[in-house]
Amino acid sequence: MNTNSHVLPETDRDPSYSTKHALQLALVAAREALHNLRSTIPDNKLQTVYREMDDGYFSTDILAPDYRSKEVWESIDRVWRSPGFDELSDYLWENGSFKKNLSPRSDRKSWARFAWSDLIHAALLRTLWLSATERLVDDGSVEPWWVNQSELKESLSEILADEDARANGNVRVRAACLFRAVELPNADKVPLSDTVNLMPCSLRDLLVFFTRFSSVFSWSEIFHSGAAVVEVLKFALLEIKRTIPITANADPKVQKLMSVERILDSFKIAAMDATGSDMPVAESRCIIENILGNPSATINRADHLRSFPPYRFDANSLAKLKADFNSVIVAAQTNQDFADALFFFGRSATAPLSRDVLLEAAVGLDRLLAVGSESRYRVSLHGSVLMSDDTEGVDGAFKRLGAIYNKRSGFAHGSTSDDEELAESARTYLARILMTILRLAQSGEINLDDGIRDQVESYVRHRAARRV
Repeated sequence: MNTNSHVLPETDRDPSYSTKHALQLALVAAREALHNLRSTIPDNKLQTVYREMDDGYFSTDILAPDYRSKEVWESIDRVWRSPGFDELSDYLWENGSFKKNLSPRSDRKSWARFAWSDLIHAALLRTLWLSATERLVDDGSVEPWWVNQSELKESLSEILADEDARANGNVRVRAACLFRAVELPNADKVPLSDTVNLMPCSLRDLLVFFTRFSSVFSWSEIFHSGAAVVEVLKFALLEIKRTIPITANADPKVQKLMSVERILDSFKIAAMDATGSDMPVAESRCIIENILGNPSATINRADHLRSFPPYRFDANSLAKLKADFNSVIVAAQTNQDFADALFFFGRSATAPLSRDVLLEAAVGLDRLLAVGSESRYRVSLHGSVLMSDDTEGVDGAFKRLGAIYNKRSGFAHGSTSDDEELAESARTYLARILMTILRLAQSGEINLDDGIRDQVESYVRHRAARRV
C-alpha cells in the first residue's frame, strides 16, 4: 500500500451519478469562470496561422492570446472559486466522481482545485484555442476570452466522458484523420457509426486543421505542389471519438494507436468495396488528441504517397460504406483471423515499396486461406473459389494467387525482382477475400466465433461436392 498518497473522494462513485447533470453544472461554472477572467489581459505569443488568399493559401505568424501566461495564472488563483463551481464540486464529491491521487495531507479544498483544473480549466483552454483558431484563419484577429458556446459544451462533454471511461477501467480515444482525393455528395457530416464520423473538408476546414496542429507538422509536408494541389484534390476528415477497454498490463497509448489504425483500415476496405475500387483510399496524417485538443501522438503511415486514387461517393455508395464499415469493425472484434488479415491489409495499403505491398498482403492471405501443408496450392485453390465471381474467374484467380505466392517465396529467398502490378493485385485480392468472408458470415456459411481457415476449406469442399 502506498502511504505517500491517497485517493479523494474516498467514497465509491454513486450509481445515481448523472453525467448529463454534471455537464449542466459544469457549463454554469465554466461561464462564470470566463466572466471572472474577462478583465485579465493575457500576454500574446506568435502563432503560425494558415490563411486563404486569391490564388491559394499562405502561412503567417500572428500574435494570439497566451492563456498560459503569468497574468492568467495569477487571475485564476483569485477567481477559480465561484457559486457555480461550488455546486459542481459538491455534486462530484458527494457522488465519488473525479477521483485524484493526492498527497496524504490533501483535503477536500485541495481536491476541488485539482478538479477545477482538470475539468473547467482544461475545457476553457481547449475551447479558447479552437475558437481563436477559426477567427485567426478567417480574418487574422481574435477577441480574448471569446468562445464558441457549442464548442465549450463539447469540450466539457468530452472531459466528462474521459472521466466516465476511467471510472469504468476504460480509456477515451479522440482522433482526427485526413484522407486525400475523397469527394462526398454534399457538405453534411456522415455518421459511419456512433463513434466515427466522415466529414468533407473545404479549404477553410483544412486551414483551420493545419493551424490547430501546426506544432506537429507543416502544410508543405502534405501539399507538396502548392495551391494547385488543393484545387484539384478533395479531402475528407474521419473524426473518431470512442471509448475502448484497456487490456490488463497493456499500454493505453499503444491500445489507442491500434484502435485508431483498425478504424482507418476498416474504412479503407469498406470504401474499396462500396465503390468497387481496386486501390485503397489515400490516408494522410492522423492526429491522436489529448483532453486539451492538442496532439498526443500522430500516425504517419502514408506520408510517402504521391498517388491519390479519386474516391467519389454518392448516396448509394455512402449507405454501402456505412454498412460495410460497421460489419468489418464487428468482424475484427469477433474473430482474430479476420483481425490479423485486416491488420496486414492496412500495412499493405501504406507500404512504401511494391515488394512490401505484396509481402504484407500475402501474409494476410495466409491468415485466411492456408491450412496445413501445401500452402501455395491451398491459398490458390481456396482464394480462387472465394474470388469466383471476380472478372478473372476461378482459373484466372488461381493463377494470379499462385504467382503472388511464388513472388513472396522469391522475396524470402533474396529475389529483388519487383512487380508493382502483381503487388497491387495481392492487396486487392486480400481486400475482396476479406469482404467475401464477411458476406459468408452474414449468410451463416461461416461462423466468426470459430477459426476462419478451416471453415474456408470446408466451404470449398462443400461447393465442390454440390457441383458433382
